[in-house]
Amino acid sequence: MTGENGEIALMSLSRYDKKLLGIAYNGSYKPSIEFNEQLIKKMQEKEKEREKLAPPPADKYNAPMLKVIE
Repeated sequence: MTGENGEIALMSLSRYDKKLLGIAYNGSYKPSIEFNEQLIKKMQEKEKEREKLAPPPADKYNAPMLKVIE
């Protein structure tokens, strides 16, 4: 859930009886979210570098190619 002020709360609900199991606020999981966002940015930057260095695909039908992500 995102509040009007932009703060985020993570709510855990039971699949079985739909009861509220817990609420975690920004401070307890915000570092994980920020770390994941940094990883995504790094992967996007690496992909841009690879696209610049890689030759165009040699497939005459322009079939989709798999991309290697490290």
